[in-house]
Amino acid sequence: MTTNKKLVFLLEDNVPMREVMKDFLELQLPEDCEVHDFAELGALKQACKQIQPALIVSDLNVLDARPAEVIDFLQADIPPSLPVIISSSSYEYTRVLAFQERFKVYTKGEPLLVLTGFVDSCIGQRMSPST
Repeated sequence: MTTNKKLVFLLEDNVPMREVMKDFLELQLPEDCEVHDFAELGALKQACKQIQPALIVSDLNVLDARPAEVIDFLQADIPPSLPVIISSSSYEYTRVLAFQERFKVYTKGEPLLVLTGFVDSCIGQRMSPST
């Protein structure tokens, strides 16, 4: 995984949701960013050992880990300076995480403009071509 681009790692095990989120991020992010998507926490952990992304967007409910395991990984193994957006429909966990300054929490079902604002504040926004 060698690239000159800023990497954004997306953890989402639901295939349709992962495709939507990846497409959305690719449209929102500046052109110097590249999105890599993962269905399992184990694969995300391996990628993070190889290279540090500029941003992580993570679901909490994935097939190979409980939400608490995902949170533990994000809190213990990811540097505090690296922005993390939690994208989940698990209200129980997102309610708790929303109070932690470290995480930005996007609850699935909220308008995408909320997620857009988080992405923009974490990594910048795509510049529209000037006419």
